[in-house]
Amino acid sequence: MKLSPVKSAIVLGAASLSGIIGFTNVANAATFGFSFSNVNGPVGGTVEGTIELGDGDGTFAATSVIVTSAPAALGYTEPFDILANFTTVLSNTFTVTGGMINSAASSFAACSNGCTSPASGLLLNFPGVGTALSIQNTIFVTNGVLDSFNSTLSYSSTGAVPEPLTMLGAGAAVAFGGVFKKKLAAKKDNKKA
Repeated sequence: MKLSPVKSAIVLGAASLSGIIGFTNVANAATFGFSFSNVNGPVGGTVEGTIELGDGDGTFAATSVIVTSAPAALGYTEPFDILANFTTVLSNTFTVTGGMINSAASSFAACSNGCTSPASGLLLNFPGVGTALSIQNTIFVTNGVLDSFNSTLSYSSTGAVPEPLTMLGAGAAVAFGGVFKKKLAAKKDNKKA
């Protein structure tokens, strides 16, 4: 059976695309929300944000930590990308069990300027200190929103995020299909005329 050039191109394109998608490790990232409130620090209010981890249960390092809301007195412009701005990471371990972060088994600490004055920092369940977001460009992490006993720290699951290559493959498939559908329709119109 001989295929027309358009059908051959469609078959070749579909085979290529399925090969790309089939041999790509299609992993997802899970996004979690975090929140904590001031208990024993000088700045009242609540800090909220998102954490991106590997999908599924296990122990992961965050690939993204974003503060989405914080008291204005701390001096941050939201959204504030912690890992892009606080390049000294002292702890980055999150344990996910049953699709939720296990707060007691997880710890995060990052600060700017090598943790020397002036610096800023975010701590989530950090041993000996607790949970805090400092006033920007000061050395003392405990001078901002502080919960030394992690009593208000909570995590929530916000869903899985497809990896960029998965989205690229899906977009390519839609675009490729649209182009060939137009070519096929044009060929049919030429045969009718």
